[in-house]
Amino acid sequence: MKREINIAIQNKGFHDINPIQCGYEACQPNHRFGPSIRHFYLIHCVLSGQGTFECTSGSYTLSAGQAFLIKPEEVTVYTADSHNPWTYIWIGFGGACARKLEELSAPVFTVSISLFRDILEAERLPAMREEYLAGKIFLLLSELFGAQKNENYADVAADFIAANYLQNIKIRDVAKAVGLDQRYLSRLFKTKIGCSMQEYLIRHRMEEAARLLQKGFLVTEAAAMVGYRDPFVFSKAFKHYYGSAPKTFRLR
Repeated sequence: MKREINIAIQNKGFHDINPIQCGYEACQPNHRFGPSIRHFYLIHCVLSGQGTFECTSGSYTLSAGQAFLIKPEEVTVYTADSHNPWTYIWIGFGGACARKLEELSAPVFTVSISLFRDILEAERLPAMREEYLAGKIFLLLSELFGAQKNENYADVAADFIAANYLQNIKIRDVAKAVGLDQRYLSRLFKTKIGCSMQEYLIRHRMEEAARLLQKGFLVTEAAAMVGYRDPFVFSKAFKHYYGSAPKTFRLR
């Protein structure tokens, strides 16, 4: 492999993740970069060797499998080891989702080297290079934050219901998707949202069913489109929710 690769990237201004620069370098002993300031987020992944990274929070020594983060407007210096200089791949990007990196407890962390090697494959792409890199950066963020405990289980459950209520889902399916015991999640949900998951599911289904009936869909069609296989069960639930049968509601 070459000693240095700097991949040309067009700044397309993507909203969520916007790749800005990407490259690779096998550094010479004592190779130093900085002091410098970047206007975007920049992550270096060490493939081999060692080096030192200095930033506002301190000085860190890194080796293969570790990465360091440079934040926008932060003064940093990084230097290759004098005896075992590092080789690294870097990716710079901005965007709304990039600000998730502010939640990291330290600027140095462990990453998957294979993911960064995939990032470098963008050099071979004649088109859609920026889109490819954005996808890899999303995977990187997923790796960094996916293992963190999600305290907002109720919100996750509510979002899952809102996105899947039109299917024949049960509350146990919601709990399985969130990854919690059903009874425990039910208590969290009732405390945070103010109603049970079943009530929340029925609300979404009934409101969508009413909208479909108003648009002229038949009762059987509306029932199927909001997750009810049995039109009779749907009609009973609809009448209980709105006080009138769906057929009457549709005509009215």
